[in-house]
Amino acid sequence: MNGEEIDERLAARFNVIGGPAQNAMEAREFPADKPFGGLVLSREDIGVDEVFYTLTSAGLHVPVPRKLITQRLIDQITVTGLERMKWYSAPKER
Repeated sequence: MNGEEIDERLAARFNVIGGPAQNAMEAREFPADKPFGGLVLSREDIGVDEVFYTLTSAGLHVPVPRKLITQRLIDQITVTGLERMKWYSAPKER
């Protein structure tokens, strides 16, 4: 990530929400052939403080501030994130 593709405030926010999101998923001993669900980072008209995640058995959704990240970087994060999600099982629905 570089300053041209993501604002440092958003990068810091990702660090804050990343741990809890990862902890909400159940780690697998071996990766699955496919991730348990999708990963959607949607560019929206929101502030940095409104960035959080929604995690279901269908996948992970994270709204991100439109002006603080490029679509190119979202695409790259999605590819990397889906690879990482192969190491987790779907969370149990509550």
